[in-house]
Amino acid sequence: MTVPQSQPLVDNPPPLDQEGPTVESIAVPKKRAVSAETSNGSKRAKVDAAVQQQADSDAAHVVVKKERETIDLTSDDQNPEPETDNQRQMEEEPEPHDLAMYLRFRTEAGRNVLKDFDDLPTPVQAELMRRYKEMWSATKNRRNDYTTCTTKPARYTDNPDKPWCIRNLVVRGSRGTGQLFSHGGDFKDTADDRCVNASQPCAHFARHKGKYIIRFVPLPMSLREGTTWTDLGYWVL
Repeated sequence: MTVPQSQPLVDNPPPLDQEGPTVESIAVPKKRAVSAETSNGSKRAKVDAAVQQQADSDAAHVVVKKERETIDLTSDDQNPEPETDNQRQMEEEPEPHDLAMYLRFRTEAGRNVLKDFDDLPTPVQAELMRRYKEMWSATKNRRNDYTTCTTKPARYTDNPDKPWCIRNLVVRGSRGTGQLFSHGGDFKDTADDRCVNASQPCAHFARHKGKYIIRFVPLPMSLREGTTWTDLGYWVL
């Protein structure tokens, strides 16, 4: 008995009138020569930079637009957040007038010297300023009094009716009859007992080269032995 052999499958050819898929010819770019790539490098860099600049500009435009929308939404809010204490303080309290600061002391030869405050070493300068600011900014009354003094320093410069250092002017209740110098020294020459006991710098309003300044004085000699004017211990305990 003869077994019929399997015949190979034959694909039906497409009808003659049916168009096959159109294949577009793809132009293959020629490989750029190294010299051309090198010569055009700067141009491509400029183009890339221009593209990046435009992208940055578009991004900035989006940010500005969002910020404007946020501002509009905030302005439409009928219940804004209450002001904080710091905001009220900034609005109600004027800023002290910025006066130049100097250091006054006497050399071993007995000559008075005036140095710029910035001549101090940075750590000493920072700590001395921290204590000074802590003194006048501790309370609202002190801040107001200090601002008044710095705005009109002529009232407190060489005024025999107001023989007080800045701390005695600002810290209410510290003004006494005369100055106390139990450790030695003298007014506007060395720190008084109140500044010494508070471990805060002693300073006065003065005139220098036609301008009003703040002038710091050192501790009495008995309290600053072994130090120089560049040391913190020369000015405060």
